[in-house]
Amino acid sequence: MTSLSRNARIAGLLYLTLLTAPLRLIYIPSKLFVAGNASATANNIAAHQTLFRLGIFSDLFTATMAIFLTLALYRLFQGSGPRLGSAGGNPRRADGDAHLLPQHHQ
Repeated sequence: MTSLSRNARIAGLLYLTLLTAPLRLIYIPSKLFVAGNASATANNIAAHQTLFRLGIFSDLFTATMAIFLTLALYRLFQGSGPRLGSAGGNPRRADGDAHLLPQHHQ
């Protein structure tokens, strides 16, 4: 297997690990968070602690995998030239940094 094939497979595998994102973006907030009612949200979190912890783990896992995906895409496109190599990682880098910002659920 060539280096390019190996880098492409690694990037593809890392991209597949991001399939946990809908769990943390759609399912968990809909089950735990109540808009405008902090006490109901706190009660939901207390009643579903495992789901809340799974959400935290999923958020950290997705952010970490997004960072590694950025590096893998950079390595994959690096052979095409420095501009394309850095362009391959830029969209993923912005998405990975978005995980560090506070999330506001409505």
